[in-house]
Amino acid sequence: MTSPPVAADALPREPADRLYRAARAVVALAMRLFFRRIAIRGAENIPERGPVVLAANHPSGLIDTFSMALATPRKVNFVARSTLFSSPARARFLARLGVIPVYRRMDAASEMERNEEVFRACRDLLRRGGVIGIFPEGITHVDPQVKEMRTGAVRIALGAEAESGFRLGVRIVPVGLNFSEPGAWRSDLTLRVGEPLALGEHAGGVEADPQATARKLTEDLRSRIENLVVHLADLSKRPIVEAVCEVFAADWVRDPWILPHLQDEATREIEVKRRVVAAIEYYSRFQPAWATGMYRRVEAYRAALERMKLSDEMLRRKVGALPLLKETLPIALVGILGAPLALFGWLINALPQLVTAWAARRRAADPTQLAAYKMWIGLQAFALCYAAVVLALHVWADLGRVALLVALILLPVTGYLSSRYFAMLREYRRSLRLTYLHLLRGGRLRELHFRRERLARDREQIRRFFFAEDAA
Repeated sequence: MTSPPVAADALPREPADRLYRAARAVVALAMRLFFRRIAIRGAENIPERGPVVLAANHPSGLIDTFSMALATPRKVNFVARSTLFSSPARARFLARLGVIPVYRRMDAASEMERNEEVFRACRDLLRRGGVIGIFPEGITHVDPQVKEMRTGAVRIALGAEAESGFRLGVRIVPVGLNFSEPGAWRSDLTLRVGEPLALGEHAGGVEADPQATARKLTEDLRSRIENLVVHLADLSKRPIVEAVCEVFAADWVRDPWILPHLQDEATREIEVKRRVVAAIEYYSRFQPAWATGMYRRVEAYRAALERMKLSDEMLRRKVGALPLLKETLPIALVGILGAPLALFGWLINALPQLVTAWAARRRAADPTQLAAYKMWIGLQAFALCYAAVVLALHVWADLGRVALLVALILLPVTGYLSSRYFAMLREYRRSLRLTYLHLLRGGRLRELHFRRERLARDREQIRRFFFAEDAA
């Protein structure tokens, strides 16, 4: 006997228990420390109450789960592979957090019949107005392509609706996860939430052909997620897309005539890359000779930059030698004065950084797991290191509690300031090299500028494609 149908807006918001709230707070802190920038766009598309299925792409393993949890204050009950429940203690902990095991053929073929129990538990959760988080691709991967999706997420939502006479109001919300450098420390994460997919209008389709309806809705869901990320239908085009983005994308993101309706920088960066993908796919199909030639020219320019140990961003700074010299002198002064503090911060933080990098590489079975291991091993390594320093100060310097607390607060601050200091020194070194080239190797620098100017026609042709696509 099924529960009576209930309108979605009449359901109470499922309360997040204390353990989930605490875990989410720790995850949020870890994510803010790990990523340079976290941008969440479209969170208003996630209903504040009622049954919801959050469906996302899966480019970075466990980090994807953490990312989706940040998109809403509601408790998200994630569907995860059964192998995570191999340890009894971990299984109990995950169950308390609301994680639901799913049995995949590649992991537990003999237990796949238990998935019917899993689906039943998910439908019950939706009838109670809960939120389910799921990755319909079924696998995690680092390449910029949304893979073929399983129909499980849609079948769970349709099943809950069917059992409630299609009056429950389940919404499937597409989520696009975009990582600037998957697995890299201080990289960027942009999470984009799309408009919900309503199921009420598909009651007739479910009654006539439930499997076909599930496949159709799954394809719709996949298309919506593709529109939220940088998706390459043909991965062989990845090198040329990355090359073009490296050289031209920054100009296009700043160009006020491109995507003038988008003012948010994080969204503009994703949408410009999506336009580049569309342009490369178009020209590779209809003007393959030009596309191949353009790629060779861009690669030759990148190789010349690498030989000169410069970046395209540095080369775009069209200033003379004296202005560059005036710019580098203040940085040099700061570098001298800040050296003692930066050296102290480096000495304190170097060991946990090395341990984190070494341990994460050893533990991560594939690149999609690297970021999660870096995050959690790093938290433990830095916490132990700071605790050891504070203990040493207490034993050797006999500091009081207040002084030790101040020291504990200042240790991560010095680590952050030290990392910013050495980043500034790297920028200073590049500026100094650019000054040197202006003063003593002007011919080589002019050659680089000439190579970049030769790419102007290629850049303009792709730019015109952007406008043509917007007009269409």
